[in-house]
Amino acid sequence: MTPDTLARAWIGTPFVHGASLQGVGADCLGLITGLWRQIYGPAPWPLDYSPDWSVTLGPDAMARAADRYLPRAAQLYPGALMLLRLRPHLPPAHLAICAGPTFIHAFHAGGVVESPLSLPWRRRIAGLYHFAPKQES
Repeated sequence: MTPDTLARAWIGTPFVHGASLQGVGADCLGLITGLWRQIYGPAPWPLDYSPDWSVTLGPDAMARAADRYLPRAAQLYPGALMLLRLRPHLPPAHLAICAGPTFIHAFHAGGVVESPLSLPWRRRIAGLYHFAPKQES
């Protein structure tokens, strides 16, 4: 199954910071981690982080982590991992799965939801990644 297909089964999962369990709780990284477990097994990245991670780890922490573990994608496609800015002027701090004209993500006010991939959201894309292990060179 593809990441976007699997992610739809997570819709309705409540938002719980640091959690990664379908139907029980997830944040944006928890959703990605849970999908990774379903497809590949244990995730290679840590899931233990504080709510103020961007202050302690730096504003580019999420982009550095994505670059470390995932291969970059040249274009948007269903199943691609999207690294997003929550506001145009802020560093990237949100993860989602592209589902064609929509994207699936977890956020504090709604849990895991499917949202339209509108032009304002497209403008906030800071990175695209294949949802696959990075091959060592």
